[in-house]
Amino acid sequence: MFRTNHQDTLEPTTRTLTPMRVIALALLAVLVAGLVYVRFAPGAGPVAVPEGASAGELFLEPCQYAGEDGGYAADCGTLVVSETRADPESRLIALPVTRIRARSEDPKEPVFFLTGGPGQSNMGWFQFANRYVGDRDFVLVGYRGIDSSVRLDCPEVESALKRSTDVLSGEFFRAYRDGYRSCADRLTDDGVDLASYGLVQQIDDLETARVALGYDRINLLSESAGTRTAMIYGWRYPESISRSVMVAVNPPGNFLLDPDTTDEQIGRYAALCADDDSCRARTDDLAATMRRTTDDIPHRWLFLPIKDANVRVMAVFGLLDSTAAASDTPGPMMVDAWLSAAEGDASGFWFTSVFADLLFPELFVRGQYAAAAMLDAQAARDYFASGPGDLSNLGRAATAFTWGGGVLADSWPAAPDEGTYSRVRTSQVETLLIGGDLDPMMPPQAATRQLLPYLPNGHQVVLPGFGHQSTFFKEQPEAGSRLLNTFFDSGQVDDSLYVPASLDFTPS
Repeated sequence: MFRTNHQDTLEPTTRTLTPMRVIALALLAVLVAGLVYVRFAPGAGPVAVPEGASAGELFLEPCQYAGEDGGYAADCGTLVVSETRADPESRLIALPVTRIRARSEDPKEPVFFLTGGPGQSNMGWFQFANRYVGDRDFVLVGYRGIDSSVRLDCPEVESALKRSTDVLSGEFFRAYRDGYRSCADRLTDDGVDLASYGLVQQIDDLETARVALGYDRINLLSESAGTRTAMIYGWRYPESISRSVMVAVNPPGNFLLDPDTTDEQIGRYAALCADDDSCRARTDDLAATMRRTTDDIPHRWLFLPIKDANVRVMAVFGLLDSTAAASDTPGPMMVDAWLSAAEGDASGFWFTSVFADLLFPELFVRGQYAAAAMLDAQAARDYFASGPGDLSNLGRAATAFTWGGGVLADSWPAAPDEGTYSRVRTSQVETLLIGGDLDPMMPPQAATRQLLPYLPNGHQVVLPGFGHQSTFFKEQPEAGSRLLNTFFDSGQVDDSLYVPASLDFTPS
């Protein structure tokens, strides 16, 4: 069912702004601040290189891993690797490793998980591992520069984000550039070899872990930006990979959003809105309403200021998570904010603006984000060759924010392997691509056009009504488990349990 192979709004109304609603929104802002801290706060402390250790050594001891339905027997420890592999005198760094043990006495090939970001930890948050450990080990290896004994934090960039009143302005782009340059200079002065912290070096760490754990071949389960890591792993070490599943696929060049594709994805929301009674009652054309509202974002809600740029950038992030009856997820709430603004109620925009101020500085480990993104540096130079472009396009606005209007491409040391891995290469690895047809960040049509033709043993499943990677793992879990486990077992694609998801446009 889901597989692919080789304009006018209604008259404005004014909602009643009750004191309770104001109080609720204020409390919600405080709650989100706490959630942001919990989600992105660093762990208990960095790992350290054990005394007397050598590169390639792995130290493990029994531990427990907390899954979505209880604890699981696991091994936790430290992998030791060289910071700069080509330098025999390089210092050593340590990476955390967790292996959740298979419950079978005769386990099959293990699964290595690769989270997205970039700039986010690969350790500890994936609570769905229990779905795949019946007869397989499930392995998490920390990312260098984030989870490792060397962490590429950039308070200089975070400071620029916290001080900015407009994250799409030339003033902010200059501060962003200066922050990254200052961070790179400081880390270099501290003895960090920044050229050794990109995706290729991260992949070499995974390969070192595979060897240290004694696995002949492994399966990869990757999501979002982690799919780029999985791609390069398959190109670099094809003999080490049995099968690879990529969720919300990011081919080379796609750390930048295509404006036309963003509009196409919003058009998909608009089509679903037209079929929904509650949404259709508020607008004749959701996409047209959003375009008009983008051109005239209110500056205030009551006496509270709204940052226009924050609202534009957060629109794409907000539409990532939307499926089925998930009316309490950001997608329906973001749509409601835009429709409410068109009706004269800007409270949702104010909350979005405040949320962005809380979220942006804490979103990534900025140095590792930059190091990973450098594989798309030339694509970014081409994208911004004529300047930031039309920032009324929400995809363009989000990309201008993450790349600082393009300045990031020349504010961090170049990736040594940029020329090797900046274009798609043919891979014989058996690969399954999975995407939600409402995903505005990693739209499945990019994988269909740009990657699938280079996968002779590739398949793609597009899930109607699904958004970004989190919706795949949260919604219809039995169907997802069958799809992944069947593919890991046999290379066959079984999406038979899926049903099309429908959006609930009425936020809870």
